[in-house]
Amino acid sequence: MHRFFCDTKQGDYFILDKELLHHIKVARLQNDQFLINFQGEFYKCNLIANTNKAIIHSKENIDHEFKGDIVLAAPIIKPSRFEIMLEKAVELGVKKIIPLISHYCNRNQIEFIFGSDNKINRLNTKIKEAAQQSFRNIIPYLDKPTELQQIIKLYKEQNYTIYVAHELIKPSWQIDNLATNCLILVGPEGGFSQNEIDNICEAAGENVKLVSLGKRILRAETAAITMLAKIKEI
Repeated sequence: MHRFFCDTKQGDYFILDKELLHHIKVARLQNDQFLINFQGEFYKCNLIANTNKAIIHSKENIDHEFKGDIVLAAPIIKPSRFEIMLEKAVELGVKKIIPLISHYCNRNQIEFIFGSDNKINRLNTKIKEAAQQSFRNIIPYLDKPTELQQIIKLYKEQNYTIYVAHELIKPSWQIDNLATNCLILVGPEGGFSQNEIDNICEAAGENVKLVSLGKRILRAETAAITMLAKIKEI
């Protein structure tokens, strides 16, 4: 069943904006039921003919979210690859994405990717579409680009487990299942400098777990997807 996010509810109706109404008509759902996601909850609806309203038939008990929090500190890479990473991160359950400014980050890309309201809106549209497609209850939040040490300080104070993707291989770093209430750290091309790794471990102490991703060197977006795919919640 098709599903859409909507922001406006009045009594037993949803008020559909022009874009949402267009999507429903393109999908030829004028006479079919569809799901509306409003404030994290799903409602089974029908479009009322010749209006921009959808009438609610029932509230559905649907929850596709992890109980715990998942935050991705996302490496700032080439725009096309960054957008792919955003989409896949949303599909895999991330709740917040923080573009990560680190030593090997290409700072010219910061302005290129995030330098205007239109560019930010484009990224948020990608996130919303991915959340809609993957049957999420929420639309993940895209934060502003933030320095590594600031991110570490914030999530250490919240007692999150901080998983750091690392290219070196040690038996103790071969972790198959990552827990929620976590911060996932993935470096850009070149990864993290040794000084950054030392600073992360010193700043966050026992909260830090270095995670080996195997013998091959992965692209930054592949490393992020691989880390998120390891998250399990029992």
